[in-house]
Amino acid sequence: MGNLKILNKQHKYKHFIHWTVIIILVTAFSASLGVWLGHHDAPIKSIVEVEAKSCYILPVGTADTLYFELHPEQAVRTGNGRQHGDTLLTFWHFSCIADSAARTMYIKGVCMGNDAEVIACMHNVGEVLQGKRKTEILRQALEQKRLEVEQMRHHVAELDYYARTHSAIDAGYNEVMGFAEMYRRRLVLADSTLRLLQRAVSDGASAMRHVDFKVNGTRVRMEYQQEGIVHLLPISHNMLPPASSAATLWTTMCPWLYVPQPLLLDSLGNRFRLSAADTLFWGERFGADGSYYRGGFDSLMRRHGEGFGIDDRLVKYGIWNKDAFRGESMLYTSHRVYGIDISRYQHEMRKPVRQVVKVKNRKGKVTTRVQYSRKVGIDWSALRITRLGGKAQQHVQGEVDYPVSFVFVKCTQGTSIKSAYYASDLNAALKHGIPVAPYHFFSTRKSGAAQAAYFIKHARLQQATLPPMLDVEPSDAEIRRMGGEEALFREMLKWLQAVEHASGRRPILYVSQSFVDRHMKHAPKSLLAYDVWIARYGEFRPYVKLLFWQLSPYGSVRGIHGDVDINVFNGSRKDFEEWTEGIKSSP
Repeated sequence: MGNLKILNKQHKYKHFIHWTVIIILVTAFSASLGVWLGHHDAPIKSIVEVEAKSCYILPVGTADTLYFELHPEQAVRTGNGRQHGDTLLTFWHFSCIADSAARTMYIKGVCMGNDAEVIACMHNVGEVLQGKRKTEILRQALEQKRLEVEQMRHHVAELDYYARTHSAIDAGYNEVMGFAEMYRRRLVLADSTLRLLQRAVSDGASAMRHVDFKVNGTRVRMEYQQEGIVHLLPISHNMLPPASSAATLWTTMCPWLYVPQPLLLDSLGNRFRLSAADTLFWGERFGADGSYYRGGFDSLMRRHGEGFGIDDRLVKYGIWNKDAFRGESMLYTSHRVYGIDISRYQHEMRKPVRQVVKVKNRKGKVTTRVQYSRKVGIDWSALRITRLGGKAQQHVQGEVDYPVSFVFVKCTQGTSIKSAYYASDLNAALKHGIPVAPYHFFSTRKSGAAQAAYFIKHARLQQATLPPMLDVEPSDAEIRRMGGEEALFREMLKWLQAVEHASGRRPILYVSQSFVDRHMKHAPKSLLAYDVWIARYGEFRPYVKLLFWQLSPYGSVRGIHGDVDINVFNGSRKDFEEWTEGIKSSP
């Protein structure tokens, strides 16, 4: 029994020692982990902040100088000795202006020596760039700058188009015009830099890196560098912040690179500069394809909300939804140029219409009589737009009382249908001085050439004062039945080219926004050369280059019974007058 008690005591003692060791080890590991996490996750605070501005300086000839910065993969030393490459510093920037080429970097948490000497991790200070390496770099930069200038010129052309088709009443106009002015200045600078690069490639001069240092905002000079570490001259006491913050100095050698307003990079090569906003984010996106966007973003960095963008197709200011551009919100006023298109539906009502007609008896006395008829006429002397209809009506400023500035009248459809009212409507519009033209409704069951011949036969093209229009509204099933998109485009072109030859004017192509989105991106260049008239009903303007857009099929016009299609010319009244005058003077 005594031996058993001794064994129990020994077992309890070993058990106690065992758990004590475990607890000590766990505590030590937790403490070490806390220190490690503190060094790696907590922001490093310091009383020393080093700022360096650097660029290469290359004399070109006797009078010019090229300033540029090459951003190599720079290693940033961390507390555990690991090396991290910062891919944001791989971009090259060339300029003929020194300030625009200089790069700014901030380094916090640097080490201070015994004599208050500042030590920073700055590479290649004072490096000379010459020979084949310099020539190769300049050649690559020259090709890159050529592409950049070419794209910028295209963007300026798009901005000019926007300016021609918009005015101060449009949402975002002032912002786009401000950007255009700044962008043109950038183009001038880029073009100057391009010409300087062309000369610099064959010049034998060497480029020398120049670096300016500041410590806590005060300019200092470098004392020496050793193994990539830059040692600056001792700083004076008046350069230090108040003593109360001295305790935040982390004296272990651990420089951290900090770039103000950093550019974020996604996997597609797009660069972002973002800041928090009331919604989610607001900022800029520099697309890998050369596009630019400024406005709202969602949490996935997709363009979202109100914003302005420019790419190789169009300037877009309006509402974005998860990277898709919905359109430009419109405001309708009396300053715009409005017109209508009509067919038999403005003459033949579904329900009988009450009309007061004048009747002359045998004695020549004129009396009035009320009658009800499905066929009605148009009072051309009274035409006035009084309602836009649909969602467009919600975006009207002031009273809707607009003149009818142009009329398109349906003439034919396919190869067997012609409007019984076309001739009288054409003559009435001419009599009242309203610019007018016929249009043809395209059929997918007949060839384009046959339809063109039928239209030319009945359209009286020499009387029309505006170019004829081709109305194309096929369903996807109809396109498939006729052989697909290529067959459709081929027959459309046959009609357009035949009518252009007969009239001496380039016809206008009428399609919907959905047709543009699904099909026109596959259309041949010969078809895309024609002016387009887009039908898009709702609050947004179509986002393609266009001549007219149809904003509602439910408008009201004084002098016409029933609903009327309301259309808008894409430009000012002066632009419209110049366009119509150009049509008159064309052969």
